[in-house]
Amino acid sequence: MSLLRGLLVASLCSGHWAFAVDAKRMWLPKKYASAKPKLLAAARDAENTERCQTVVAGEMIVRKNTAENYYFVITCRDANRKTYNLSYQYPVVGNVPDLIAEQRSKEAQKKNKTVVIEEIGVSGEQALQLCFNAFNKATDGLDDVQVLEQPSPAALAYSYNYSLPFTAQSELGNDVLYSAHCQVEKEGETQLDVVLEEAGAVAICRDSLRAEAILYGRIKIDSEAINPLPVATANTFRIELPFDVKNRIGSIIRYGSLCTIDAEGDSEVAIELLAPGALAICMDGLLTETLLMKSVEIAEQASAQSVDGNVFNFEIPFKANDPEGNQRNFKAYCRVDEEGEADISKAIDKDAIVAVCIGEVKRKTKKMKSVVILEDEIPELLGGEESGYVAIIPFDASNPAGKALHYQADCRVGGNGRSTIKLGARRR
Repeated sequence: MSLLRGLLVASLCSGHWAFAVDAKRMWLPKKYASAKPKLLAAARDAENTERCQTVVAGEMIVRKNTAENYYFVITCRDANRKTYNLSYQYPVVGNVPDLIAEQRSKEAQKKNKTVVIEEIGVSGEQALQLCFNAFNKATDGLDDVQVLEQPSPAALAYSYNYSLPFTAQSELGNDVLYSAHCQVEKEGETQLDVVLEEAGAVAICRDSLRAEAILYGRIKIDSEAINPLPVATANTFRIELPFDVKNRIGSIIRYGSLCTIDAEGDSEVAIELLAPGALAICMDGLLTETLLMKSVEIAEQASAQSVDGNVFNFEIPFKANDPEGNQRNFKAYCRVDEEGEADISKAIDKDAIVAVCIGEVKRKTKKMKSVVILEDEIPELLGGEESGYVAIIPFDASNPAGKALHYQADCRVGGNGRSTIKLGARRR
């Protein structure tokens, strides 16, 4: 027991506890499942480096794979419990992982070093330090800068051209992705350009949208529908970000937004109501408008819709009972302006009037003989939506002696669906 305790103490004092790599934290696409042992080997190599205290996760970056090498990223936690990444190339045929980049700590990133240039020119290691010096100066105004990968000095070409991907925090604390492109001449002259990446532009636009839409309440951005649009000017972005807002009665209202980022990095967001959102507003308004009607059944979709500038127009069919309990077909006409205000009117469905009146004629004449409704001779409806409609329904019947009689029914259907019918002789 004393020997075991001594070994335990010695391990703790060494400052690097030997954690076993958890295979469940290693991720590979299914088609690359056979590369799992190599990913685990890269994770074990990372765990054995001086800085890594614990391997947190590991994954394959498929887009960076080549025919010769897999590309793995291992995430470690250091002694300060800060996570960082190590990037590996692992030969498809071979068993030795190659560490090509290690994400530097924030403290190391900010340190500038003086570079003494010899007559023969800068070395790869000096060129890298010159780039980091320029990088620190260029990113001084950004918050919480974190370099994601750094090139290995041995991998630098004689021209010393390379890129540094990094993130900086937005005003709302979200990571914004940039790249710093650096070029170092043999004499040590250094040029560095910081470029906002598309993913970083999306992050900025998401923040700008949340600030712009604060009066809408809590919004939910549809991440899968975010759509970067093509632009003709370099370092500018136009990005569509649809989002949803849940209103006070729980309906989801759909909005669209267009975020523009200019070359200086300034963003502007324009918000507009989308047709699905306008329809949801109409549906809510129609529920209120039909609150006093009986047995209301509203269609899930509009039967017609149109857009006039920023104004939406919908025609929505629904059913309800008239005062006598008869089910009638109605239509609601809804207009939604750019502010999301809805104006709704409703009326009996004109197309259903004739069918209602024919049914009333059949009910009224069920004791008459040989009734034949002359549907082909029914004239155009009279009246209008608010006052209701009048339909003239011609029909023939027979008296007890079999003589043909000619009638017509004057059928009036009010705006609330109530119908009245009056039978009389028809002039031929």
